[in-house]
Amino acid sequence: MPRKGENITKRKDGRWEARVIKGYDCKGKAQYAYLYGRSYAEAKEKKIAFIRHSDEKKKQNGEILLNSVLSEFLLYHQNKSKESTVSQYKRIIDLHIRPQLGNLQLQEITPFQIESFTHYKLNHGCIKEDKGLSSKTVRDILTVLKSTLFYAEERGYYSCNTKFSLPRKEKGKIDVLSKDEEQALWDYITSDFEQRQLGVLIALCTGMRIGEICALRWNDINIQNQTIMIHYTLQRISDISGKQKTRLIMDTPKSIASEREIPIMNVLLPYISQCKPTDSQNGFVLSGSSRPIEPSNYYTTYQRWLRESNIAPHSFHTLRHTFATRCIESGGDAKSLSEILGHSDVSITLSLYVHPSIEQKRQCINNMNK
Repeated sequence: MPRKGENITKRKDGRWEARVIKGYDCKGKAQYAYLYGRSYAEAKEKKIAFIRHSDEKKKQNGEILLNSVLSEFLLYHQNKSKESTVSQYKRIIDLHIRPQLGNLQLQEITPFQIESFTHYKLNHGCIKEDKGLSSKTVRDILTVLKSTLFYAEERGYYSCNTKFSLPRKEKGKIDVLSKDEEQALWDYITSDFEQRQLGVLIALCTGMRIGEICALRWNDINIQNQTIMIHYTLQRISDISGKQKTRLIMDTPKSIASEREIPIMNVLLPYISQCKPTDSQNGFVLSGSSRPIEPSNYYTTYQRWLRESNIAPHSFHTLRHTFATRCIESGGDAKSLSEILGHSDVSITLSLYVHPSIEQKRQCINNMNK
């Protein structure tokens, strides 16, 4: 007779079913195996044999080093993920995970071990100097570690009941050019305009990322319809093959939503028309040739233009934030802005740029008073 708690029951078809936990996913949810027999005794015997075999396998696989699983994890993603994504995974693994955790056996990676690792990264994790990493960077590191442990569990290497939390998100203030700074930069660029400077104007009028602007070709711009099509992004990544340190790649943008069509602002159109060639349409917009300007080189030139405009240093991404902020200030709707920026979800746009001013809050309260 079956006993309470054995998880052995008789089915409607007359067979006996034994249910046994074969492991846990990385969210702590139990995963079950189902074993069948013509009698209660047969089902129980199969359950005991399964547990014995599983325990032996866990003991054997638990002795595998994390380093081995990390290498497998990277190889697995080379066949299913974008090259830039794999390059980022490899950078995080080689710089942060391998040095501290790589030589541990899987069975040694406990919640306490991961909490200690997290604490160290938040306080001393910077590679070049003794200071902590940002909460976002540590979250990215732990996300790769969690994915690796989940991969190990899927392969049956060990039962992953290691639950750990990510550091709290730090909501930093976005960097935006003041209206005076924006006007000063625009005046400087347009006073002695040259083709290379068109990228700054495009960023201020479309919110495009620096990699997208550097990858922009003339055949992506339709002056008649006043639109720009985003198909690619240019970036230099670590070479995962090891043949060279880094290499420049043209790749599709970070998400499906990033491949998009953007209207050209009227104030931008004359500068685009001035630079657009009449013959070849395959050249890159910034360089005017078949060879693109690298984002890092363009970033350095952009910083020089800021200095010459008497503006403090700002990242190129600040131009994107500035465009989005001005859109909201001028009454633009968040959904349209989200599609222009290429965000995968409008909630990202809302959280970054849509914040009621004190005047709007006061009006809300006054409306309730009425």
